[in-house]
Amino acid sequence: MENACIANGVDVGQISDFIKQLKENLHQVGLPKEQQAVVESEVETISAELVSAQPQPTVIQQSLQSIRTMIEGAGVNLITNGLMFMIDKIHF
Repeated sequence: MENACIANGVDVGQISDFIKQLKENLHQVGLPKEQQAVVESEVETISAELVSAQPQPTVIQQSLQSIRTMIEGAGVNLITNGLMFMIDKIHF
């Protein structure tokens, strides 16, 4: 995993890696359309923060927590376990 930089306490590389994996696997998680739309919205929020000159850790944390909650609700499978593991490794 490549950690591009840390800006305002946010490990941009680690979070970018997670977002990439999430986008690649989201359709396999098995979320209802409404929940998938929420996750996609949270991804957009995180992506906007990552390109910001001063990313806000609390905004990113809240979005990650929302994504984790949605993924947990989808049930347990290899993909959801992997995504939750990646979220849990992100530290602020």
